[in-house]
Amino acid sequence: MFASSPGLPATRLLQCIGICDNYTRFALDVRQAFIQAPSEPHEQFPVAYPKGLERYLQDEVTGQFILDSKGQKIPLYMVLRKNIYGSPLASKNWAKERNNFFLNKMPDIIGGRVIQMVYESCMFMIIIRSWRCKILLFCSTHRRY
Repeated sequence: MFASSPGLPATRLLQCIGICDNYTRFALDVRQAFIQAPSEPHEQFPVAYPKGLERYLQDEVTGQFILDSKGQKIPLYMVLRKNIYGSPLASKNWAKERNNFFLNKMPDIIGGRVIQMVYESCMFMIIIRSWRCKILLFCSTHRRY
């Protein structure tokens, strides 16, 4: 099973390292993380318009609605090109987007190296000259207040 969030042992271990080495801890919220990751064409699916905002197939010339064999208007659907909460692949696509940013784009931005940890894919080590920073990214689908 895939999880874009770190396991409990990795979270606790990073907290212990931070306390022992007197690291400063920062927390931030990646709002709407899942919708930032695009879906592959074979992962996209049709979605009906919300009630009250429905759209129907119209003739381009006359603008009149085209009816099916039962005399009903033919509904139009949207194609979901990004991920949403609840989509089965949202977590995996977000992890791919996150990894692409950290491993391919961030080294150019910071002028250093970024290494993804082998046993915990949510943990990255950032190295800029002799300075090292460990980052554990946690992406939860549950809100905490």
